[in-house]
Amino acid sequence: MVEYFVDGGAFMWPILVLLIFGLMFALERFYSLMMSSINSKKFFAEVRSALDASGVDGALELCNKTRGPVAEVFHAGLSRSHRGLGEVEKAIQNAGTV
Repeated sequence: MVEYFVDGGAFMWPILVLLIFGLMFALERFYSLMMSSINSKKFFAEVRSALDASGVDGALELCNKTRGPVAEVFHAGLSRSHRGLGEVEKAIQNAGTV
């Protein structure tokens, strides 16, 4: 393998640098994805119980404490719940695209 690298000449060094950069980027994206994932079913149950126990404010507090995109979408919808269903739908769509 090293022999092929040496035979490739000077152009092999930029290829090696780009390979290392690409692998680092892929590993960072994988790590970010794993850190932002949550158990959705458990989170849905917790939001439902928070809504039943302390209303929208309790559910918003739970969404603030939970990391990840699912919690962000829930927070966007719950924070506009007093404005009506249309505003909630718009907020969820906007949060989903971000």
